[in-house]
Amino acid sequence: MVGSPRPTLMTLPRNLCYTIVLDMPGNDVHRQMARLLVTSLLRTRWHGRIVVFRNGTRPVFAEGHRDLEEIVLDAQPDAQWWRTMGWKYLLRDQIDLSGIGKVLFLDCDCIALRSINHLMLGSWDIYTAPEPGRVVEFPFNGYLSESELVTCRELHGLNSGTMGIRASRFLEVMAEWERIDAIEQLRPSKCRDQHSWNRLILDTSLRHRHFSSGEVQFPFLNNAIYPNYRRAALVHAAGRTSSEKLSLLYGLWMQTFAADRLEEFTSIEQAATSALL
Repeated sequence: MVGSPRPTLMTLPRNLCYTIVLDMPGNDVHRQMARLLVTSLLRTRWHGRIVVFRNGTRPVFAEGHRDLEEIVLDAQPDAQWWRTMGWKYLLRDQIDLSGIGKVLFLDCDCIALRSINHLMLGSWDIYTAPEPGRVVEFPFNGYLSESELVTCRELHGLNSGTMGIRASRFLEVMAEWERIDAIEQLRPSKCRDQHSWNRLILDTSLRHRHFSSGEVQFPFLNNAIYPNYRRAALVHAAGRTSSEKLSLLYGLWMQTFAADRLEEFTSIEQAATSALL
């Protein structure tokens, strides 16, 4: 008996990726990082839609694209960092999930170095990205009991800026995240959303898996090795200042998508330098 053919991207529902861009007045470093993210997704043929929530007047991708939507927020970064991070779940009702199979949230300091469509395959409800540290350590353990600090010591801590959720479960997962995030932490931290995300995953009965090993890398965490994150499908520049993140992401973007234009860029620079002499 011939089995059913394996599904391909063309036969699966489209996915949706969203990110949030909140800049202070007069600063657009997050918009610049988001532009690198959006263009990297478009260049690597993301299978689905992209939604950018931004608080600035300047578009992330002024050229426009049929699969990209930019939504302007009346919001500013909050003095309490966890409240700013709370937009990840607070915006759940503003996302049109019609015809969507799975939802991917990416912090704007991410970049796709090759296709990430394979990361969205599978019969899971939630996909998570492990960081190098353990869940019993900072910045993951804010909602763990004293006994869990012992029983969970072998579990990886999970990043709260890179996650996939089945569209049919998205609203309930985000609502539960908001509920947990409103509870006072046992160990206070400004990264409250990451602590509450780890609590949610520990408690959930939904089907949960990690993204494929090595496919999501964090170059600034635990002295990551260059060949490892250069081979990754997705790089998340968590753990440094915004300007340091932008420098890394811009370099990776240029190396990945514009390496064949090295002569062009350097000759322009040489001509500009000569004109000043």
